Amino acid sequence: HAASMSHGLVKLIPGTLTSPLEIYFIAAALMALITSIPIIGYEFYMYVDPALYPHERRLIWGFMGAFLSLYAVGAFFSYFFVVPLIVRFMVIFARIIGIPPEQTFVTAGDYYMLVFSTVALMGLLFTSPAIFVLLVRFGLISTSTFTKNRLYVYGLLYILIAFITPDGWLVGNTVLFLPLVVLLEVAVIVAKRFEKARETGVYSVPRCKFCGGEVPEDSVFCSKCGRSQE
Repeated sequence: HAASMSHGLVKLIPGTLTSPLEIYFIAAALMALITSIPIIGYEFYMYVDPALYPHERRLIWGFMGAFLSLYAVGAFFSYFFVVPLIVRFMVIFARIIGIPPEQTFVTAGDYYMLVFSTVALMGLLFTSPAIFVLLVRFGLISTSTFTKNRLYVYGLLYILIAFITPDGWLVGNTVLFLPLVVLLEVAVIVAKRFEKARETGVYSVPRCKFCGGEVPEDSVFCSKCGRSQE
């Protein structure tokens, strides 16, 4: 796989006797974590579901769908585009410093750790727009705070991307940076709609006309005093 992504210029070597076994263990642990997270999340949701209002259920399901979709997009983008870009650059850099192509070897452990870490971290970075919209929806942050500090946020984001990508190549970092900027700007637009809806009372929780307690949307009885609102 490494050879195909770098036009045959990279050859994998074990490095250590136990390296192939370690790679299998790490890959199995990551796959177990990835497949178990949706199950754990679903079980947690079913635990808190009785205490949620209908609009809160819709919000959580929407967030879960956006989170998983963005993570998948980030993981695929990283695996099929970012990792090959990093490998090609490192091969070119090796030639610059005088390492001939026939001596460009990469240990299997180093290569697969590069793949695992880059895919996992880029997948998480791509979920940041969904997390941002959720925080705005709950009123924990505002879009105005983001827009006022946009340059600082993007500066920190670029530094984080440069830290994740081991090559530190300006072009590679920019290629990763631009899609995240687009996603965050789209998230700001979506979050502003939630803010406007909250200000107009679309997402406000009905209150009891007797005690002021919350009245579920699917019920005519107050959850606090039990009196009918009709």
